[in-house]
Amino acid sequence: MFASLRILRPEDRLIYLNGDYQNPAGNSSTDTFTVAAGGHTAETLDSQGKVDFRKKFRVTARQTSVAIELDPVVPPESV
Repeated sequence: MFASLRILRPEDRLIYLNGDYQNPAGNSSTDTFTVAAGGHTAETLDSQGKVDFRKKFRVTARQTSVAIELDPVVPPESV
């Protein structure tokens, strides 16, 4: 099963899913992301390439859409 993921905050940032820092999944303000049922991590990177926002979340087989807000990572963490 799959669900449509929308990131509400932070706005206008590149989103990285599940530790794939080489291939951004898209923009938080303009894109939705298709994710499979199970556990996931959504993150953003600051100008120094460190994780500055993160959210771990779980999608159930019954969910068709999910909207989340990422939490600040203070201090930002190396990938």
